Amino acid sequence: MARKLQFIAILFFSFWHVELYGQDNVLLQRDVLDLEDIRSIEDVEGLKVVSGSRSSKDPADLPFTIYVITREEIIRNGYITLTDVMKRVPGIKVSQPGGAEEGELFLMRGFKGNQYTKILVNDIPIQPSTTGSFPIAAQLPIRQAERIEVIFGPASSIYGADATAGVINIITKGAKDGTFAHADAELGQFGYNYLNFTVGGKVGKSSSILEYAFYGSSSSTSDLNVVYDEDFLYHPLAVFQLSYPDSTFNINGTNYLPLEINDEMLEKEGVDPEDFKKELYQPFYEGTTSSPEFSSIPQSSRQLGVELKYKGWTFRYSDMYRKVHSSVAISTYHYSRSYPQVFLGEYIRRGTVSYEKSWEKISSTTNLSYLSLRQDNNSAHSVNYPNLENSNIAYLYQASDDLFLEQYFTYQPTDKVELVMGATYQYSGNLPKTNELESPFDIKSYAPFSLERTRPHPVYGFFGYNPLRFSNAAGYVQLFYSVKKLRFMLGLRGDRDSRYGAKINPRIAFLYELTPNAKLYTSYGTSYRAPSSLLAYSSLVVPYDATNMKLSYQIVPNPDLKAETFSAVELGYRHNLNKNWSLNMSGYFNQIEDLIVPQVVSLDTVLYPNGAPGDTRTFLNSSSATSTLFGLQMTVKGKDIIPSVKLMTDLHISLSEGKEILPDGGTKISLFREMPGYIGQLNVSLFPTKNLYLNFTNTMTSSWLRSFIPDADQVNEPLYKIDGYYTLDFLGRYYISTNISSYVRVTNVFDKKYGGIAATGLDVDLIYNPQPGRNIQVGLSFNLE
Repeated sequence: MARKLQFIAILFFSFWHVELYGQDNVLLQRDVLDLEDIRSIEDVEGLKVVSGSRSSKDPADLPFTIYVITREEIIRNGYITLTDVMKRVPGIKVSQPGGAEEGELFLMRGFKGNQYTKILVNDIPIQPSTTGSFPIAAQLPIRQAERIEVIFGPASSIYGADATAGVINIITKGAKDGTFAHADAELGQFGYNYLNFTVGGKVGKSSSILEYAFYGSSSSTSDLNVVYDEDFLYHPLAVFQLSYPDSTFNINGTNYLPLEINDEMLEKEGVDPEDFKKELYQPFYEGTTSSPEFSSIPQSSRQLGVELKYKGWTFRYSDMYRKVHSSVAISTYHYSRSYPQVFLGEYIRRGTVSYEKSWEKISSTTNLSYLSLRQDNNSAHSVNYPNLENSNIAYLYQASDDLFLEQYFTYQPTDKVELVMGATYQYSGNLPKTNELESPFDIKSYAPFSLERTRPHPVYGFFGYNPLRFSNAAGYVQLFYSVKKLRFMLGLRGDRDSRYGAKINPRIAFLYELTPNAKLYTSYGTSYRAPSSLLAYSSLVVPYDATNMKLSYQIVPNPDLKAETFSAVELGYRHNLNKNWSLNMSGYFNQIEDLIVPQVVSLDTVLYPNGAPGDTRTFLNSSSATSTLFGLQMTVKGKDIIPSVKLMTDLHISLSEGKEILPDGGTKISLFREMPGYIGQLNVSLFPTKNLYLNFTNTMTSSWLRSFIPDADQVNEPLYKIDGYYTLDFLGRYYISTNISSYVRVTNVFDKKYGGIAATGLDVDLIYNPQPGRNIQVGLSFNLE
């Protein structure tokens, strides 16, 4: 800690020196305090966005719901992770932490954003193909962003697979406007510390100018502060009551529900708790009958990046790493929290080369990207059940390599017409997540795009080792037409994937200008979610009878998965009421079919002759399963409500109602799992004095239905409903000078105990995903632009 404090002091002394030097040599006229919050499109004069159409557009002309989070807002409010940003976007529900595999989670119009939202960095996909989602922590360049564009609704007509709930594009800051620098240092409770830096500038003269930017960050906490309600939330036997609602334990003639079992009750019945655990609990379980033994639950991440621009060429490279305790939010019957050193972690590295060229009416963009994922080969679960070596450590590994090439042209014959035409090609090599291993995976045994298998396991054979290659080729076209008060957009994309065949996805959208300050828009589009290798090749086998070499196949792969299909309609209205107030309303309808769901199936004894008798699980497309969601979003924004203190407020209200047809027998339920019927968000910010900025973020939700329910009869049972919550987050920032500020952040001010989004959506999740209690951090920021 002393070394970290010393480093922070040196860092800020250095930047203070830069500031003092700069004040003698650089004329800084910007009023850094006169800024706005997250901006709806009517509030952003002169700002252009690229995510909605693949070309630079005035967001007010785009016929769908879009929000832009500017650099000023990111820096001022101290956003560090993508989920920090999404928490402030209308209608978004977040979970921090979420789960070990996917990191922090967010729901976007009912769907898990890590999987159903296309996440881009500088307009190029960042999600590895083997996982199909991005594990969110502080390893993305959020503090380095010039802006973040959030597009609601399907966009597969431009971006292909997984752009179903929407698109998020993180645009990093370049040095077009000259030298800039930024740094943050932050300390907090539970061993939290965070450092980041960004420097950029340009060298050269005339047309031979090189723009450069370098950045990095490091974040860690020794404990996520999510342990409470131990005898209920973390009860090991909860997994039985959640999965088998009628399950009971007969003790001396009395039937007890699993959650009623505890040491005190057993002792009253004359039963030794230790004997009870030996008979019914897993062999490596530690703790009482109702509460496991706990250790700290740490998390960390880091990133390094570079960007170079020269004469139309752009080179970018980023190196990201994240790790988190592997037992976050999952069953304590199967997994242990006794050991803080077990974790899941991964390295994600991406290099891109882009070239842009413009003529009088045509521009060309070429993107080449190489994306690599390597799981840290020390990633492991601490399991309560033994492996073949009678150890409680189960190692995991996965890897992928994605080569992505894109070429598109933008043709603008007149000011009213724009045509975008493009093609993409992706070539991928995957090693999906392995079966649980007795020792760390030998990383030398896997090479990019290789199909070669290592020597078979002496007992499991090649089960859980499934290297594969696949490709996707696509072409797309989009027309944007503007005439008088009408804006029209028509897009169409065709994909051909070597795994699941061809997909064609259209999007059509209109915007009509009722008055200069009032606009009506509507859109329709289809999309699809590709089956990731992680789902298709999910594999888990554990010993059943080691003496007779009988194995228990818990999950078996299904490489024949097809894509889920998605369609959506949106109708919106936005109105600048006056110079201070604006209104944005949108109604939407989403439907997803061919859902990929876990199913219990009979074990194929021909494929798995050593399998123990009984059933297993696999992932299947369910032709009967359908999810439908209706929603209404309303945002009322006010700025300079009290000019003397620059009072600003954003009120977001989201109402939704959904229904689902469950995969087991086609049973209908009148709820959309995980989605609250009501989400209210109120952000209030002001400058009570010239140098003091205050922000209050209020969030309130109604209750919702947990992801995993054993059958439709349990929909109304209290155990399967997660309570709604109200939370308040606070940030106060004091500007010491034009370029240096200090701040204090208090997350969950009232120390509310509440649940977030389920970590996996499977039967191994806790009753609810506990969110952190109150956390306090303090920090310093340096910003020179």
